[in-house]
Amino acid sequence: MKPKFWSFWRFVLILDGIGILVWSGFEDKEATGAAAFGLITAIALAMTMLGPRLAGMKQQILTATLMGLLIGASASVISAALMLFKDLRHAHPFPDFPPAMLLGMLERLPPWTVAGALAGLGLGLLHHLVKEQQENRA
Repeated sequence: MKPKFWSFWRFVLILDGIGILVWSGFEDKEATGAAAFGLITAIALAMTMLGPRLAGMKQQILTATLMGLLIGASASVISAALMLFKDLRHAHPFPDFPPAMLLGMLERLPPWTVAGALAGLGLGLLHHLVKEQQENRA
């Protein structure tokens, strides 16, 4: 893969960090923002840190599945950490996200892991088929 592709993910990670800082300043009790930022952060971190190392691997379907599994699992943990960060930043007597809500986000780890693995498998198969079709045309 081209170095510009990986610098794009670094740029996404920086924008994501800025977005998290802005989001954490607002009074909001919905977990949607935390889940969205958790997913974006998980994808950008995985692509920035592991993407260049895994790009040249032969078994791209397996690699994509494992990347999806990692992204799905880390999205839940990162989302819960962002919710805790927002609670600590605001320091209200009654937090925006109570402990039960944080545990609810962590309970999503198994289904989000499976969903990430299946999404990675689907993207890996799609990439393999497109690559195979391009090779057959040449």
